[in-house]
This record gives sequence, C-alpha cells and structure tokens, in this order.
Amino acid sequence: MQADLSQISGIEKDLYSFFRPIDPDPEFINTLSHRLSRTDQTVLGRPIKSSGWVVWLGLGFLAGLVIWRVFSGQNKK
Repeated sequence: MQADLSQISGIEKDLYSFFRPIDPDPEFINTLSHRLSRTDQTVLGRPIKSSGWVVWLGLGFLAGLVIWRVFSGQNKK
C-alpha cells in the first residue's frame, strides 16, 4: 500500500512539473465573462461569409461539360 502511494506521489510530481499551472490574464477572464453573460451579443460560431463561389464553380463546370459534349459530338459525325 505504501509503495502504491509513493508511486502515485511520484507520478503526481512528474505531472506537476510537466503541466505547470498558468495564471490567466484577469483582463481576458473579465472580458470573456462579460461577453458570455450577455446573451444578446453572444455568437456561438462564425457565420459563413459566402458559399456563392461553390455555385459559380459548379455552374462553370457544368457549362464546360455541356460545351465539351456539344463539340465532341460534332467531330464524330
């Protein structure tokens, strides 16, 4: 039992030296607390700016495919 406690104590010392506690910036903590407590201005995620470029990319690909099919069909006849 005593050996187990000394092993655990040794592991705790190793972890403490590896993961040193930090002292967070009080200004940051206060700002974060203020922002989270005001639910009218709390934003949980970034809004997607625009996914319109995906539509344009798809339309361009589709137009290119149609043009390719039209001109490749004329060469076979």
